[in-house]
Amino acid sequence: MRLVIVIVFFGFSLISNSQNSKEFEKLIVEGNIALKNGELKKAEEIYLKVLQKDSKNTDVLYNLALVEFHLENRAVLAGYYKNRIN
Repeated sequence: MRLVIVIVFFGFSLISNSQNSKEFEKLIVEGNIALKNGELKKAEEIYLKVLQKDSKNTDVLYNLALVEFHLENRAVLAGYYKNRIN
């Protein structure tokens, strides 16, 4: 009986992670499109949402740094750089 419960729980966990992964990827694509279209504030908001879920995603961190550079948020940009080094 325990084995059945564990298998069922594991199955639901995989389905949930798969859905979260698809939503996560969709957010990244939305952010990339916003950045490409020059919608810097929108891209910033989206990338910050992504980083709440995966704070070590280097592609998103890089793109967020580009956004901050273009928004001339030098202090924020310096903070990202400093945190990346430490």
